[in-house]
Amino acid sequence: MRNILKMEVKKALGNKYFIISLFIGCSLSMLCLIYNAGVYQDYLQLEHYVLQEADYMINPYHAVFTLFNHWIGGEGYSLGSSLFFFIFPLLTALPYGWSYCEEKRNGYARMTVVLAGKKAYFLSKYIAVFFSGALAMTIPLIFSLLSTAMFFPAVTPVVLYDVHYSVFYQSLMSSLYYTMPFLYVFLYLVIDFLFGGILGCISLAACAFIKYKVINVIVPMLLCLGIQWGGRFLYVSTDKAYKEISPLLFLRGAQTSHKASWDVILGEFVLFLIITLTVTMIWERKHEIY
Repeated sequence: MRNILKMEVKKALGNKYFIISLFIGCSLSMLCLIYNAGVYQDYLQLEHYVLQEADYMINPYHAVFTLFNHWIGGEGYSLGSSLFFFIFPLLTALPYGWSYCEEKRNGYARMTVVLAGKKAYFLSKYIAVFFSGALAMTIPLIFSLLSTAMFFPAVTPVVLYDVHYSVFYQSLMSSLYYTMPFLYVFLYLVIDFLFGGILGCISLAACAFIKYKVINVIVPMLLCLGIQWGGRFLYVSTDKAYKEISPLLFLRGAQTSHKASWDVILGEFVLFLIITLTVTMIWERKHEIY
């Protein structure tokens, strides 16, 4: 078990698709940083001009320009952030979610099962896919956080400027955001890590029924888009405060639509975990590998 797990993890994190996924994610993080740094630089120039040339003072909105609302996971209006939180289901499946499909096609899965057994093979495959998807999701986020910290001060957000943070009174963990923002960011990274891994495993589970790896890679994205589209039939009243059900929206640390909630986040994660484990560890173990 240990040897095959080590081999699967090495294959998952050492293949070119994992590097491509990280490159795309980090590139979008840089796109987000370039936009936000430009806006910040324009403000600093305006402030300098007013202080040096004009006869009046402006309100120093220093608390508005903080690390916590300008990294890719803390804002929802730049092109880089919007693109990342739209295509991340693809990025989580691209590194290794398709691997079982390919290994069934070329006969590698059958040979490995003979040598190691079905339980060891499928469990190792599941763990490797989970970690490859989780890292493909969180490494660009951490890269964005660290690179943004080189340009923006880590000023604790001020609740008076909540409209600039998109973290409001009813938002998930809002009390942490305005008191311990680094803990707030860490918890969101944990949530994104778990969902990145489980979405990669959805692609793995789809391999049990779909023979084409290209289709398997886009299954997690189609699922997330389907959930978001389904919300149109739930959010029928403008007078009610609904909970966000779309991973495309509740996985970012800024509220861009309805508020995120722990029951939805945990409920969807547990549901995806049960489905993927059932298909991978029970359904596939009971059927022959063709």
